[in-house]
Amino acid sequence: MNKIIINDNNGNIIDADLVLSFHCKSTLKNYVIIDNKNKIFEKQSKYNNLDILEITKESSSEIIVSNIPDDEWKEVKYSIQNEIFSNFK
Repeated sequence: MNKIIINDNNGNIIDADLVLSFHCKSTLKNYVIIDNKNKIFEKQSKYNNLDILEITKESSSEIIVSNIPDDEWKEVKYSIQNEIFSNFK
């Protein structure tokens, strides 16, 4: 299986592994959760190397992502917690 290339809006490759992608019903947008390996965002978080980004464009081998707008973050966070992670067993 080929690795998906993850780029930011400026065309820079993001050195990260794709963990999962999902669709948020309330924002009607697609998102990815990526593993940034050793890059730590929040020291107190159990998931400190994960980042959630909005997919702005995608193809079979590449996705372009951007930060989630602040006004949508609560809806996306709710979707992750209650529609995705709560279903893991």
